[in-house]
Amino acid sequence: QKPIYDILEKSASRLIQLIRELLDISRIESGRLELNLESLDLVDMTSILVKDLLPNAINKDLDLIFEPPAGPLPSIVGDQQRLRQIMLNIVDNAIKYTDQGSVRVAVRQEQDQLVFSVTDTGHGLAPSEISRLFTKFTRVGGSSRAHTEGTGLGLYVARQIVEEHHGSVQAASPGLGQGSTFSMRLPIEGSPASHKIGDSAIVGIKTTYP
Repeated sequence: QKPIYDILEKSASRLIQLIRELLDISRIESGRLELNLESLDLVDMTSILVKDLLPNAINKDLDLIFEPPAGPLPSIVGDQQRLRQIMLNIVDNAIKYTDQGSVRVAVRQEQDQLVFSVTDTGHGLAPSEISRLFTKFTRVGGSSRAHTEGTGLGLYVARQIVEEHHGSVQAASPGLGQGSTFSMRLPIEGSPASHKIGDSAIVGIKTTYP
């Protein structure tokens, strides 16, 4: 009975995730996804998240490594639940699409931004794929993703939410078979671009991108 139970549990989890993503898209495109803004320690959030996902990496015999900053970093202002889900999806995807080697997670400061980055030794991306990553229902990677579950919605939702935080999400890869790096940049608390605690922020659709 256990194998059947495991299959049912995984199917239910995928369905719940799909429903959440579709609801988020509906709220975003109708301008009804409100952010709950508070002061956040991005380093602490990342450390906890890596520990939570360590079993997934161990199951694939991968090294999941958190590279903490050399010293304390400023806080950010953001929606903890939404940002954690984005960070979790990025790290989990790196684990899914890496067959051997490592996934390295880091947080660093660059001027008035904090950068959360995830670098893997996985399948990598072709230049033509990177430009399509953040559009709805897009999954790239050809046969390397053929047997990996996904809706192609997560990065689209992530981009909308992070940009409402006045940040950005990027992907980079040297090429197929050479791994990739996904990064999220957010303004530090008190910087000109940062929200203030108590601000009202609602995620709405952004139809044009550079």
